Amino acid sequence: MNTVTSDIITTDPDITVAMTTDVLLTAVFVENYTLTLVREGGANSLTTPPSAELPGIAYNEFAPGTPVAVSAVPRTMAWVFQQWAGDLPEGVSPTQSNLIVPMDRNRTLTAVFAPADHVLQLSAEGEDMTIGTVIPSVGQYG
Repeated sequence: MNTVTSDIITTDPDITVAMTTDVLLTAVFVENYTLTLVREGGANSLTTPPSAELPGIAYNEFAPGTPVAVSAVPRTMAWVFQQWAGDLPEGVSPTQSNLIVPMDRNRTLTAVFAPADHVLQLSAEGEDMTIGTVIPSVGQYG
């Protein structure tokens, strides 16, 4: 019996092998890690990779060691990104809306959005300048 030894390393699940002699194939499987993204608040906000619109949870599988770019962005001015919560990578600020997450284990991250507060301020400068009627009035809006 003749045996051919060859090192074929591939992540492709389909390979073609020419059978001209006995061939020994070994498949090595690696467990992927799950990145779970949860959206809290901000119904019109999105995360990347995308979280499900309802209920705002997504599960994404990544190979070990894969760096994953994660971001949280409000779609409207009615919401603001506050912070990430959960299994953050060591040394990152939770208030950064864009993160690089190394997939070295299963992780769950929550993008926390809050209603935006908007402040309307008016001023007049110069001789004989006045502020007329403003609708809506000066103040804080959310």
